[in-house]
Amino acid sequence: MGNFEVENNEIKNIMQKIGKIIAMALPKGWGFTLLIWSKGEGGSMFYISNGNRQDVIASMREFIEKQIS
Repeated sequence: MGNFEVENNEIKNIMQKIGKIIAMALPKGWGFTLLIWSKGEGGSMFYISNGNRQDVIASMREFIEKQIS
């Protein structure tokens, strides 16, 4: 992966639209995180979530741990 500090307004707008659709479709009390990245050398990663940052990071760590154990 490459630079995670890249700003891309086109991607930001797309992510916000997708995020609103996901949030409206989920039952009350559910959270989501959507990750996207550009493929290839020097790619960038973007994410959107309806959770706070610490909860998102904790859930990602838990998910990864379950996948590798």
